[in-house]
Amino acid sequence: MIKAIFFLSFCITFLFATFLDDDLDGVENSFDKCPNTPFTALVDKDGCEIKKLDFSNQNLDISIGYYHAKIDSNYTQNSTSLNIIYSKNDFTFLLNTSRYDIKSVDSGVDDTTLALFYNFKSTISTQIGGGVYLPTSNISGNKTDYFAKIKFAFAKDMFDTYFSYSKTFMKDPGTKDTNSYIFSFGYNFSDNFYSAISYSSSDSIYQGDGKLNYLLLYLEYYLNDNLYISTTYSDGK
Repeated sequence: MIKAIFFLSFCITFLFATFLDDDLDGVENSFDKCPNTPFTALVDKDGCEIKKLDFSNQNLDISIGYYHAKIDSNYTQNSTSLNIIYSKNDFTFLLNTSRYDIKSVDSGVDDTTLALFYNFKSTISTQIGGGVYLPTSNISGNKTDYFAKIKFAFAKDMFDTYFSYSKTFMKDPGTKDTNSYIFSFGYNFSDNFYSAISYSSSDSIYQGDGKLNYLLLYLEYYLNDNLYISTTYSDGK
């Protein structure tokens, strides 16, 4: 058994030590007749370009967030989140997952959001779609919930504004369907700095509770073409 493991380790080490592919096209240097092909190229068995992949209509946005909220005078909540948005042509796919910690009370993973939207581009851009809240939290009786959303956006020069409405269909016991509205107004102070103020109103998911209303301030600063930092402050009840 020990000899077999040693022989397998030797083979793997030898394979990776001898396989050299400087342009990362999958064809070893000694057989590559077209060295230094671009990373976006599809190649044949000789390493020569067949087709160049077009990424001009695609966009990938990955953000990691930290959230701190004061629940009342005794409790605070801290959350970390991962948000992935992938867009291609007129479609946008969203994935969001987060973990929360309420000091001395509870901690765990929130429901995971998966959504797909279609974008209509015109003077007033329209985005319509929906998704699911997958039951990844540890709440007893948690089920998959569904939502539909429509968003209208308008931008001119340095200004932009949008309005969105979403309907959530709750399946968890003791909850009810909700309606949510968001109105936002933003301004680009420079190529690097953007700020927006938003007002949101939504129904509580719990029976007997009223609406949740929040005023939100959002700040975003681009460090370069591919990296940005942002912060959000909200207040309401």
